[in-house]
Order: sequence, then C-alpha cells, then structure tokens
Amino acid sequence: MLCYPKTIYSLFMTNTLNHKDQIISRNQLDIFFRSNTNLIDLRAPVEVARGGIPEAINYPLLNNEERHQIGITYKESGKRAAINLGEKIVSGAVREHRLDSWIQSISKRPDTALFCYRGGLRSSTAQSWLRKKGVCVPRIDGGYKALRAQLIRILHTTSTKAKIILIGGRTGSAKTHLLGKLVNQIDLEKIANHRGSAFGRRMTPQPAQATFENQIALELLRLGSPPGSFVFLEDEGSSIGSVAIPTTLYKKMGTSGLAVIEEDINYRTQTILEDYVISNLRELRFKHQTEAETEAAFRSFLLDSLDRIKKRLGGALHKKITILMQACLNDYSDLIKHQEWIRILLEEYYDPMYDYQIKQKSARIIYQGSSHDFLQWAANIESRAE
Repeated sequence: MLCYPKTIYSLFMTNTLNHKDQIISRNQLDIFFRSNTNLIDLRAPVEVARGGIPEAINYPLLNNEERHQIGITYKESGKRAAINLGEKIVSGAVREHRLDSWIQSISKRPDTALFCYRGGLRSSTAQSWLRKKGVCVPRIDGGYKALRAQLIRILHTTSTKAKIILIGGRTGSAKTHLLGKLVNQIDLEKIANHRGSAFGRRMTPQPAQATFENQIALELLRLGSPPGSFVFLEDEGSSIGSVAIPTTLYKKMGTSGLAVIEEDINYRTQTILEDYVISNLRELRFKHQTEAETEAAFRSFLLDSLDRIKKRLGGALHKKITILMQACLNDYSDLIKHQEWIRILLEEYYDPMYDYQIKQKSARIIYQGSSHDFLQWAANIESRAE
C-alpha cells in the first residue's frame, strides 16, 4: 500500500481518529503550508475559478455539469438522492479515469493531501476510493474553507509584522527585474499576472482575488526571514490590474521605507520596449498560429491599452501617440521604431504623474540611486540581517 511518508505523516495525523482516516487538522495548517505538500483540489473547475490554492492541482471528483445536476437533485429531493445520483454519474470508466489521474499525481509526489470545499463528502469519498486501490493519503479537515480562513489569518498577521522596503522609481526603471535579483522578495505583479500599468495586461488571465491573496499569504509565510530582515516589494498602487492588494498589506506598504531607482530616459525607454512591446509580441506569437493573427492581436493590445488612459492623456496627446503607434504597427520590420511613442508617453504622461506621487512619499525615501548601486545597498541590508 502506498502511504503518506512517515516523517510528515506523524505531524499531520490526529490522535483521535482511526489510522485509516488520515486527516490534517485545522490547527496543523501552518506546518502543512510550510511543508510544500502536493495538493489535489477535488472541487469543480467553476469553484476553483472563484478562488483556489495556486499550487494545487485540480482533479475534480465532479465536473461543472455533474456538480450542477447533483445540486439540483439535492434541492429537489434531498441529500440521499443527490448521493445516489453522484454514485451513478461517477461510476465505471468515469470513476476509473478520475482515480487514475489522482494515483498518477500521488505516485509522483507521495506527500499528497486531498481537499474539497468543506472537507466533507467529496474528499472522504475520494480518500475511500483511493484506499481500495491501495493508496492512502490524508484529506484536509474543513477543506478549502479552512485553508482559505487560515491563509487570511496568516496574511493579516504576517503583513502586520513584516519589515518592508519598497522599490520605487519612474516607469521603465526595471524595478521588477531588480526585485527578482533579491533574496527576500515577493513579486506582486508576477502573482497578479500583470505588469501593473495600462499596458500591463498579460496574454493569460489574472487570478481570482482570493487566489491572489492566498498566494501572497503563502509566500509571506514561507520566506522564513530571520529577525531583523526585510521583505522587498515593488511600490504599487492599491490594485494591479483587476486584483487589489490586500488591505492590511497595502496599509503597511504605505508606511514602509522607499528605495527610489533613478535611470535616464534612454534606459527606461529600452526597458519598456523590451517588457511591453517585444515580450508581448513574443507571447502572442506563441499563442497564435499565424502571423496575421499575431499582428491583429498585437495591434488590438497596444491601441486598447492606450485607450484605457485616453481621458487622463487628454485628446491632443492621445491623438499624437495613436498616430505614432499606428505607424509602427503598420511596419513590423523594425520594432525599435516603437521607442518614439514610448519616450513621449514616459516624458509627457508617466513622469509628471510619478514626480507628483513621489513628493507625497519623500519623507519615506531611504535610498536614491542607480540600479547597480541599489543592488549593492540591498545586499548590505540583507547581509546585516543574517
């Protein structure tokens, strides 16, 4: 029988339960989160889309339509009838296929746990079916609801206690790239799947708000920072695309020290060209089958992004940049040409806006200088905390 590894198993087993009924209790979840255990989410995809644990694998016991049918039966005929329908729907080849998916995942990562929404019927059913196949893994007491509640608590407590340094600077200062070179850091834009401006949309959707918050909580918990060390974050507004930075964390960011990166207009223009033009075009080429589809999607992306800030740009500036952008889009032979409208957008829109905002934060500035010097400064801070 394939069982949960004994070293981790001993941490998670409750004393009051039968050996076969492996359950990870709610008061063990902090240890569990730090263990990076493989998670199988048994909920239907529609449930996961509303909020999930980002690293969990979604192998549902019931798909969306099956869950819908059983829900109707439960309302109309009661629990027993719903269970009977579920056993009928998920039987034979369907059951075997789902079991095979779970077993394959567990065979790659024996340190696996199951969860459904409340930790009830679906996870206990899956656990029972697996046991009959000779595979025993624990399930989460309270399911996703318990995981979510614990992560909200972790997010609040760790955000309150964290010592944060923000990395700021004018648009195009490569703040995100600098962040990735540090040890104790959390990339909020990466978690949000968005680059954090009107042009920041990625080719894949952003996560649900709850999923975004869950991942931040996990990363804060797992940093394992020694006392006195700092967590580096990029200076952000209250939202990154469609998701909002959790209130407790955002309030803490609003009182944190600020490291301001200073780079010239040529450096910043090149950064924007690489990150927002060349990178997005590369992603679109990977996504679309033909160059014509790629070019149409790229044109739509840039022009729609510009239209998002049309009111703030003003009619004259919006028209000026649109003409330059369209000329570049009509000729894909030289992407360097995009630098012209990027420079204008930086100098006439983003820079004045940033300069106004930084004046409001001037009392919190603890570093001001180049990217190169910043990395040395940050390394000294991290080494002093060791």
